[in-house]
Amino acid sequence: MINNDTAKNELRLVRQAKAGDREAFGQLMENHAVRAYRIAFSILQNQSEAEDAVQEAFITAFKSIKKLE
Repeated sequence: MINNDTAKNELRLVRQAKAGDREAFGQLMENHAVRAYRIAFSILQNQSEAEDAVQEAFITAFKSIKKLE
């Protein structure tokens, strides 16, 4: 469960990343990398493929974050 402070911090980071702050995007990646990997691995059952999938997801997110509403 996410507490209110965590949610506010995530929203702040998303807004900063949308504005072009690469450090904020990096922090978002750091905050979610382990969970993203676990989900990818549970689906793919392959370490290398899971790592690639997470990398591709973060690249796509980075390229698209300015479109987020």
